[in-house]
Amino acid sequence: MSSKSKFLIGKKQVKNLLQSLQKRTRTKKFWAALVVSISILVSIWLVFFRNKKSSLNNLTAKAKSLFSTQSLPNHTILFIDLLEGFGEAEMSIVDGKVSAPYIEKQIDFAATEGLDGILIAIPIDHVYRNSPDTPDWTGVEHVFNYAHEKGLFILSKLRLEPYKSYLYPDFNISDFVQGNTSVKLESDFWVTYAKKFATDYKEKFQEWHTSNRILCVFPTSTIHQEWGYGYDTPLHESSYGERIKAVNRVMHEMADVLSPLSVGVDSGSYYDTAAATHRGTCAVTDLANRPNIVCVKDNPHIDYDLYFDHALLLSTAKKNGANGLAMAEHTNSPPGQVTPQLIDDIRLSYELGIDIVGLAFVYDEAGHQIVRDIVNALKQSNHYRRPKPTWSPVGEFSYTTSELKNQNGYQGQILTRFRNLLQQNANKLPTITVINDL
Repeated sequence: MSSKSKFLIGKKQVKNLLQSLQKRTRTKKFWAALVVSISILVSIWLVFFRNKKSSLNNLTAKAKSLFSTQSLPNHTILFIDLLEGFGEAEMSIVDGKVSAPYIEKQIDFAATEGLDGILIAIPIDHVYRNSPDTPDWTGVEHVFNYAHEKGLFILSKLRLEPYKSYLYPDFNISDFVQGNTSVKLESDFWVTYAKKFATDYKEKFQEWHTSNRILCVFPTSTIHQEWGYGYDTPLHESSYGERIKAVNRVMHEMADVLSPLSVGVDSGSYYDTAAATHRGTCAVTDLANRPNIVCVKDNPHIDYDLYFDHALLLSTAKKNGANGLAMAEHTNSPPGQVTPQLIDDIRLSYELGIDIVGLAFVYDEAGHQIVRDIVNALKQSNHYRRPKPTWSPVGEFSYTTSELKNQNGYQGQILTRFRNLLQQNANKLPTITVINDL
């Protein structure tokens, strides 16, 4: 055999050897990878699937959350408050198929006109219309999904007014406050059904909250609960001050029931003299200390000093850090009109750093035009969806509840002192502290 032939044979053997080694290496890598993969799968099974049912549910919830989580924009959120829509003439459910033309129309309007969110109030009578023992969330879930698909944030509100008292077998007429359909906070109805309503809601929509598709739920939905509203004041047991104490008590109870959901509290109106005189703002501040109260809602009146009102709101909402949400809902424009002051007030809410600005009108054609005019005005002045300023208070302002009571509200020396401080600081809002000395 020639030297050349031997060289070729040797070269071929070396090539075969190298291929064999590569093949063995790949095989070893394969088996090594397989062993590692099996180990990882076993670990995952031990961690996540030992309790199959709960683990699968948790995994599903985590997957849904991953793909559906929304984050809050850095601009002021503009929303409309959907005042109605669950009445029998407005919604029907036949064989599980929902027809909700009024609510869907308002959601379509909000999305088309460039609003960021919608507040949907859920009546207790709708959820328990078939049985107080069996909540039916079909209609609520439908409109939530409809709003979410349109890209709107949802603010939900539990409305606890039992217009159809016959739905609840153990309801007593004495549970009503005389003269309207609000229920007494110490009534059996409140103890039984308010907490049940909140519990059933939490079980149904907890994942919506954790994925930020719902901003917060306001469990403050009867006239009896609105801090600054003076309806039927003489009819309340003892005094208006006693009502404030009762509201404070039940709101803490509701916050416990809804925990760990991040929820909001509706202050009614901070500037209201009666609520202030009877320590309403102190009670709201106390609620804002709770870890799961992340939003405080206020209804500023068109006649208020908005700087003072918003300083109170922001100081309370941001008490535990910048992540607290301050929400102002403007409601006081005449039907079918937009007053220049209303637009100026809404612009001021934007400039002062309010996180969520709402509009509450009757959404007929006139109400829709009000919203369009407001949105157009915000766009023209470059307020619409511009980044909101960070809450950076300048200075501190305080007053006592006895001072407030002796002066019969804010309009006296308290407001004068506040305006003087504001002028000194170029209209930069201070932190307001209310000292309860009564």
